[in-house]
Amino acid sequence: MRIPRLNRKQRILRNFTVIALALFLTAWMLDFPCWTQSGLLRRAERQHLIVPGTSQPLCRRDGTLYAWTGDRILNVYYERTPLGFCLTNTKQEKVGEWYSLKCDRSGRRENLYSYPVFTLVGRLEGVASAELEVTASLPEVQFVGTYLIRGEREENNCFTFSLMRKTLPEKESLLAQQENQLFRGWFSGDSTTLRLYDADGKHIEERVYEEFP
Repeated sequence: MRIPRLNRKQRILRNFTVIALALFLTAWMLDFPCWTQSGLLRRAERQHLIVPGTSQPLCRRDGTLYAWTGDRILNVYYERTPLGFCLTNTKQEKVGEWYSLKCDRSGRRENLYSYPVFTLVGRLEGVASAELEVTASLPEVQFVGTYLIRGEREENNCFTFSLMRKTLPEKESLLAQQENQLFRGWFSGDSTTLRLYDADGKHIEERVYEEFP
């Protein structure tokens, strides 16, 4: 049986139909990504039975949208796709915690070395400056290094802290060799102290983490 030949308008309609079907199937496989940040947050609110539209966006950083729900921080993890934002996971912090500190151990790469990058997010409108004191040690070696990091304000409710080494990798000093070993692998037995200050330099709060957050 011979298939009827399509005219120009019919071919255009067929092509649009195929494209629309392909887009629909792709969106369905991705669980229908959200087009906007607000839509992404609304979907996360429904997952945690939060009244839609009541969460306050704090900031968006490295594939995570942070929001304040009224009594805690909501972490919304997503992936960016050609069709929009695809929700991958969500997490709520403890009730009453008005900020959250995260650490990406391999946040900054320089040749063979990885340097942790910390992210502080929360209701930080009254915080003018922040600093971290990081204590790092090497397993089976009597080496302990202390690093003081000044926070860089990324947004009103976000600071980042990028750990910097004290020596150059090519130096032959003992400290340089120890740092080379330290930043080539995982830290062991570390502690972190976070300090927050207001615009007058007054100490607001200090929190000690026995290991990397």
